Amino acid sequence: MRFKRTFHVFVDNFSTTYKLLLYKVIVWAIFGAISFGVLYPVIHKITDTAAWESLTENIGELVRAMFNFTSEGPNATEVWDTVKTSFNDVWEVVKDMSGQVIASLVGFGIVVLVQRFVQSLGHFAASSVVHDKMEMQAKTPFLAAYTRNLGKAALFSVIYVPITFVYDIGCLILLGYVFVEVSSFLLLRIFMFILLFVILMIIRQTFTTDWIPCILFGGWKPARAIKPTFSRKGKGTWSVLSGYVVYMLILIAGNVAALFLTFGVGLLITLPASYVILFSFQNVNYCYTNDLSYFLDRDTIVRPEKERVVSREDFFRGNDKD
Repeated sequence: MRFKRTFHVFVDNFSTTYKLLLYKVIVWAIFGAISFGVLYPVIHKITDTAAWESLTENIGELVRAMFNFTSEGPNATEVWDTVKTSFNDVWEVVKDMSGQVIASLVGFGIVVLVQRFVQSLGHFAASSVVHDKMEMQAKTPFLAAYTRNLGKAALFSVIYVPITFVYDIGCLILLGYVFVEVSSFLLLRIFMFILLFVILMIIRQTFTTDWIPCILFGGWKPARAIKPTFSRKGKGTWSVLSGYVVYMLILIAGNVAALFLTFGVGLLITLPASYVILFSFQNVNYCYTNDLSYFLDRDTIVRPEKERVVSREDFFRGNDKD
């Protein structure tokens, strides 16, 4: 039921996809240029070595071997051993430049954190647009939602971005270990890498799914919303998790298809649309869990079997929960 209703809410808010796309393109362009300036000097020195040239040639050979279904030529497993040797040679070059590399990585890490903070402000605004449509059928402009919620969005992002950044770094280390060390069979290694990636993203989404809806629907202050967000008691965690399994697989498949079938052009729609779908699911799930009525579209209101009654104290206190 939540899956079907999420799709209806997404369609009702599809125009938000284009607004979020414009925002993301602007942010990507600005921070992409900054990142290039920070990383280029070190990258240029590394890529201008014989070890790097050997690595790129071997990677090309690996890709060709993976799609070679005949008995002629080397197989993927044999080429992978050559790739690992070339990678070790490049790693030696990197170690010789360790001081410059560390300085560039620290600078790049700061740029990524700031970029994710700015992106998070846009995500909060997009979720707010979806919330307004669901709660009042209000067509809130993206810019108005952005400026109106800037304070709450900034406080939310200051907490959310570092937490997820550390989590993502841990995930990258684990994924790198799995890809390099887990199995001698390349296809099995790729399968395990993708499977673990999906599982880690599902866990993150499940345990942060109520954070923004708690602020928008529940009126919680961003810092205080951490408690009800991570408390999963009575919130149908397994249902939420299974929902994210379906959504993550669909979204990954859709974005990969857009990447290869449209030479990346389709990502301009599928990528921001993926975020809007996830925001729709978060809001629908919050309303379902907390027995709240909401607009599915202009002509349809979803009412829970037992609608929550607002107490006299809650009414006069307003939406701000300490």
